[in-house]
Amino acid sequence: MTSVFSDKKKLLRHTFIITLSLLLIYLIIRYFNQNPEALQSLSNLTRSHVALIIVIDLLIVGLLAFRTYLVIRSFANHHFFFRKWLRINVIGQSLNFFISQAGDVYRARLAKQHFDLAYANYGSVFLFISWLDILITFATAALLGFLLLEEFETSIISMELLLSFAMIAFLIAPIGTQLLRFFCTTRFCPGRVGEQIAKLLDGFWDCAKNTKQSINLIGIGFLMFCGLTTIVVIIFDGLGSPIELHNAALLLATYRLTHAFIITPGNIGVREWSIGGVCLVLGIDPGLGIIFSLIMRLIRLFALAIFVSLFGLETIGKIAHKTWHRSSAPS
Repeated sequence: MTSVFSDKKKLLRHTFIITLSLLLIYLIIRYFNQNPEALQSLSNLTRSHVALIIVIDLLIVGLLAFRTYLVIRSFANHHFFFRKWLRINVIGQSLNFFISQAGDVYRARLAKQHFDLAYANYGSVFLFISWLDILITFATAALLGFLLLEEFETSIISMELLLSFAMIAFLIAPIGTQLLRFFCTTRFCPGRVGEQIAKLLDGFWDCAKNTKQSINLIGIGFLMFCGLTTIVVIIFDGLGSPIELHNAALLLATYRLTHAFIITPGNIGVREWSIGGVCLVLGIDPGLGIIFSLIMRLIRLFALAIFVSLFGLETIGKIAHKTWHRSSAPS
């Protein structure tokens, strides 16, 4: 009986996700059918714009893998090389494009298989990095607002609002984890599930207490913020609608939030309409926000394809090298 109920629940959830995805995609198509002038802005995007964006995104993909590698290395029971984790991370990111959370499951399983990393510890790493991402993004956006105060005062979204988001992001970790721990140590969440959640929270605080590691991660996060903000500026400039730096930071904050909270596969539709909505609030054509999000998807997919191709060539090279050695070995 429980199994049947669980299967029905899964079916309903998958049906809802697919229906929502299709609905949001339909609304995007309908929007551009009614506003074809927004698509005409793509003609302003030059090859040099695209090439520069790809180069920056390749670096960001590498930084994404490297920061996770730094944290996982502290939990793993034996040493492993960054190149091996880069391969796993890139394939995981690629899977997330097509199946919601599939890449996270893939990375968790391979981290367990190759590095003897407990699933709860992988969850700790994911939770800590997601929290740090949101905190760095909103704190840096608020700092930009402070540095560009005269321009920012004319913005609809105030610096006080960004600081509030940053403070909420900062406080949600200690308050949220303590509340979860309370539920885990009471009758609300008994047994193995409670133990695993408690282990995940312990791992989160182990990450937070590692000062040297946290400083390194904040530095990497800041570099990623700068790189992604540059991409935002380049894309909008290429679309023929230059954007101010503080507005670019606000769009980036929205973009990063849609990576932390996944609803549809790759958050398709959700990310586009979220960024389009923020553009509308900022007085920017929402169609440009949707186009920006779609460009970001294509650029990331292309960057991941480059990495996958390089890994494929490396594998072919190793196979060819082994074959040559076998054939040239004396019989």
